[in-house]
Amino acid sequence: MKVEVDDLNFKQEVLQEKGPMLVEFYATWCKHCKDLEPIINDLYKKYGDKVKFVMIDVDKSPHFADIMTVKATPTLFFYKDGKGVKKIVGPRTKDMIENTLKAIA
Repeated sequence: MKVEVDDLNFKQEVLQEKGPMLVEFYATWCKHCKDLEPIINDLYKKYGDKVKFVMIDVDKSPHFADIMTVKATPTLFFYKDGKGVKKIVGPRTKDMIENTLKAIA
């Protein structure tokens, strides 16, 4: 499942969820976020039935970006059974992201 969340539903969609999840904090003006988009879409096609993909725009939802200490975009958080497993800041390769998804799926 791929979900766009904001400050109003972040707690429900992310913090109270169980199961594997990738949460991407992004900005529409961020070049690295735009470069990462096709990678995330490919990985969603491959893992979307096992991993929940969540997107949050830091400009539209600054509250939880602040709480999660997002200092740069893109920032990826990986969760398994409600616990944070890994945080990746900045652009990364598809292999690095996929290896983390494999570990939590």
